Amino acid sequence: MTDNVNVDGDKTVDIILTKKTYTIAVSANPAAGGTAAGGGVYTHGDTVNLSTTPKEGYRFVNWTENGAQVSTNASYSFTATKNRTLVANFTTISKGTIQINNTTMDGFGQIDIYAEDFEFGVTAIEYVLSFDTTKLSVLAMSNDAGLGWSLANMIRNTDGIIHFIAGGQPVNLAGRTKIATIVVSEISSGSTTIGFTSYVYNDSPVETAVADDSQPPQEIRSPNITLIPGTITIN
Repeated sequence: MTDNVNVDGDKTVDIILTKKTYTIAVSANPAAGGTAAGGGVYTHGDTVNLSTTPKEGYRFVNWTENGAQVSTNASYSFTATKNRTLVANFTTISKGTIQINNTTMDGFGQIDIYAEDFEFGVTAIEYVLSFDTTKLSVLAMSNDAGLGWSLANMIRNTDGIIHFIAGGQPVNLAGRTKIATIVVSEISSGSTTIGFTSYVYNDSPVETAVADDSQPPQEIRSPNITLIPGTITIN
């Protein structure tokens, strides 16, 4: 709209200019997958900084606008020049599986532990195993050399507990991969189970955990990981 001003002499005219403002709307899809932050009303030329926080069991995928991808970065910045509606998309993290192999042994033997179905590069695994000390004695435990990981573990035969921690370079555990071996000796014959547990050590509850080196690094804990105990048959 144009206003006409009739000038019949000297006049002082005040012209007031205001910058345009824009609404930046953000949302999460699905809502259970995480949160999206940074939306609001911005002045033309302002920098808009958007961020996301995945909820447990989910990971960030991308930002989309009208169904089209605009960024794969969880933190997305741009200059406000128009109204925008952006969606932060999340997807469930493949739970992954850690399984203790069923084993039959005479006298002593090796029990293998496998992992599979993790959809990201795994940089560390921590878990606690329990076993029956009237059936088995644990002699040693090692992680598979092919992982290229360092190992720290604690074996307490008196309590029937193995605390296993290993980590290092990212490893693809999408396919079935042996990650560790337990060497045991027989105490008495029969059938027994080696399973997963949690316990309090140094006042910290310990459960199965893996470090996700994708975006951002995060920790996935049971029960979001499928844990399968192993049946040990002692002849």
